[in-house]
Amino acid sequence: MKFIIFGIGSAGSRHIANLRRLRPDAEIVRVDPVVGLGTEWIYRDWREAIHDHVAADGAIIASPTEAHAEQMTELFAFGIPFLVEKPPVDVTHTDALRGMVKVIDKFLSRPRAFAVGFCYRFSILARAMENWRTNELDFFARDDLIARYGKTCAETMGSHGIDLACRQFGRAVSVDIESDGVSFRGRVQHERGASHYDMRIDTGPRVSTVNGQVLEPDDGMYERELAAWLSWLDGGERDPRLAQLSDGLRVMEILGQVKNA
Repeated sequence: MKFIIFGIGSAGSRHIANLRRLRPDAEIVRVDPVVGLGTEWIYRDWREAIHDHVAADGAIIASPTEAHAEQMTELFAFGIPFLVEKPPVDVTHTDALRGMVKVIDKFLSRPRAFAVGFCYRFSILARAMENWRTNELDFFARDDLIARYGKTCAETMGSHGIDLACRQFGRAVSVDIESDGVSFRGRVQHERGASHYDMRIDTGPRVSTVNGQVLEPDDGMYERELAAWLSWLDGGERDPRLAQLSDGLRVMEILGQVKNA
């Protein structure tokens, strides 16, 4: 099998390592405009990589968020299944994502393996949450990530929580959240419950809790997510924990209603 990997920073490198474990014989085509890997060939132009490998079995998009919409659109046009890291697009490109979802819903009787990387769905606590008898979820998080990601608290922290809450309680009925890029605070009323957020991206030590219980990401959740996508890619049934493009659109529509603090 052949896979194209867009972006070989921390997320892309993790996916490559997991792909090597899960599919040791796979051919990996790396794409990154900046990073070099010694004598190993790497594409700088992602469009060139797609056009040179239109028969690829799948692609993983781990590039900067602002590039996701164009890369997804091109892969979608060639029918190359992909796993795109969260958030699937930035809020200015939500229409592009909405267009892909409409095509899938209207024309594809069995959707191909187009998925969004909400890896927290595969965490141990997320599995436990399925049995919680509550209609309220409180998300609290602190981490010093601003030097790495900039003022992206909504995308980096908030999108994970929103996705978990939507999976638990359904679509948003109302959104009352403010963010200045550094903090993310407020409430979402869902069809069957409510979710509350108090998050900051500029201070440590690292902590992330849901209703007071620690949501400590374990390395295994990334591999479990990738394994689920590969299984779907092989023609198996989609693991219900694996986020589809429609799930990503639901999160982006909520982020589009976040007010500037």
